[in-house]
Amino acid sequence: MRVWSQDGIELFVAAPASGGFTRHSHDEYVISANVCGVEDVQLDRRQFTLGTDELTLYNPGEVQSCRTAVGDDERWSCVSLYLAPEVLMRRLSHSAEFQEPVLTAPALRAELVRLALSPVDATTPRRLERLLDAVFDQAALGPRRGSSEMAQAHAWIRDGTGQEPWEPLNVGRVAAHLGWSRETFTRRFTQATGTPPYAWHLQARLLQARRLLRQGHSPAEVATLVGFTDQAHLHKHFQAAYSITPAQIRASTK
Repeated sequence: MRVWSQDGIELFVAAPASGGFTRHSHDEYVISANVCGVEDVQLDRRQFTLGTDELTLYNPGEVQSCRTAVGDDERWSCVSLYLAPEVLMRRLSHSAEFQEPVLTAPALRAELVRLALSPVDATTPRRLERLLDAVFDQAALGPRRGSSEMAQAHAWIRDGTGQEPWEPLNVGRVAAHLGWSRETFTRRFTQATGTPPYAWHLQARLLQARRLLRQGHSPAEVATLVGFTDQAHLHKHFQAAYSITPAQIRASTK
């Protein structure tokens, strides 16, 4: 559910029925907090456990998934701020990324949850601005990481270079492009990202689906454009990754 959106900043509350998220990524920077419970996160190759004292800080393109645990009378949910890359550029006057994925900051976490769960009013933008200033003051920010062979592989898979984006992933073609054998590429890709190439390709297709839905394409059109069998197939994977349906994303852009 989207709570608030303005100038490249969006505030969401999600309560996935599954209690967590499958592998996925975002075009935006994400600042997230648990409303309750414990969350076991896999972010690229890193793994960590979060409670209700921390903020998680994700950079664009990082692949994440999580499993959660709550009490018998609770349902896990989280609050997330999505920041378009130009928001950081505008605020910092240079490109940057979060160097560490976890910021232990109980007061900031509590304020983010309060913002998301209280009614939106005239004070919401100002409170969000103050929260962002505090996060940027306390978080470890540094230069964007340079390109690498894996970054080339990501771009090749993500952008469909050499193949149509709706085609099944041709691992042999990607490996040949990088000068590796299929087995070497699969092993090195999985070691570098924590995600096998086919799973990474699935989340890249879901990310492209999200972009197309925001551009106004219908869920049925998007299912075809990103290579799903039908709209129901897209719906299943999309909701598991983002805790929101393609139709809801499409409606939020109107």
